[in-house]
Amino acid sequence: MKKQYLYYIYLSRITIIENIAMNYNTLQPLLGIDKSNPFFEVLFNPAVPDELLVHFGMRLLETVPRNSFQSKLLIARLFNAGYNLSELSRTFTHARKTIRNWGGLLKSGKTEDILKIGEGQIFHVNSSYIS
Repeated sequence: MKKQYLYYIYLSRITIIENIAMNYNTLQPLLGIDKSNPFFEVLFNPAVPDELLVHFGMRLLETVPRNSFQSKLLIARLFNAGYNLSELSRTFTHARKTIRNWGGLLKSGKTEDILKIGEGQIFHVNSSYIS
């Protein structure tokens, strides 16, 4: 009798866990950790795919809307932080040259340069900004 009761509890727990897993939205990695930057990770929730969740370690650092000015700034910050340019280009579907230019514009620190990132102007920046 005791074995049957324990088996029933075991099956009940499995059913509960399966139901939780089916109803729980788990975060999916969009851009995983990188050798040169092992702490930052960009995730998204499949229930809200238009938001990017930027984590530093296990902490949520910021939430960024996809395909927005903020996402372009995020891509530029990740490039400047040393993320692999090819991986950024593949993940966010922007040309490598564009990402490199955004990074240079962001490094300049000038408001007019940073605003050009949002305007979509692509041009060569001073090579001293790009290292």
